[in-house]
Amino acid sequence: SAFGGFAEVQVPLAEDGSSAGHGRKEYWRLDGCTGDVSDAFYQFSVLGLEEWFGLDDSVCPSELGLTSDDGDVPHYPCFCGMPQGWSWALFFCNSAVQFCAERALGRDRIIVHSRPPPSLSDGPVGSVYAEGFRQCQHLKQNTLDEYPL
Repeated sequence: SAFGGFAEVQVPLAEDGSSAGHGRKEYWRLDGCTGDVSDAFYQFSVLGLEEWFGLDDSVCPSELGLTSDDGDVPHYPCFCGMPQGWSWALFFCNSAVQFCAERALGRDRIIVHSRPPPSLSDGPVGSVYAEGFRQCQHLKQNTLDEYPL
């Protein structure tokens, strides 16, 4: 699928393949795709922290049609998934998706803070934000008539 407005980016190439190609009639077209991990935050469990994500209102098992060894004593339900609004949720989700992206494209092909950006001339490049993944790459095409210099 097209990568938003980037699908129409045209970069002239020099004889050596660099982007300083004035006078050449060959361009690279930037194309890409995006994807999201469905329900990414809730696919994690944060056992041991579930007490932080409990409800303030108690619920008796009978209210839910359940029985308990404790009888009908009120319980405080807790969420053992990773709430999207938790301050660390973005970090953990982003790290997990980045790990998968690095396994797919290679560690040196993902744009990451504090690392030099990968070159598009070496193949596809990916980026991750939270549960989203983006990939772009060059597609070579001759533009002799369409883009005269």
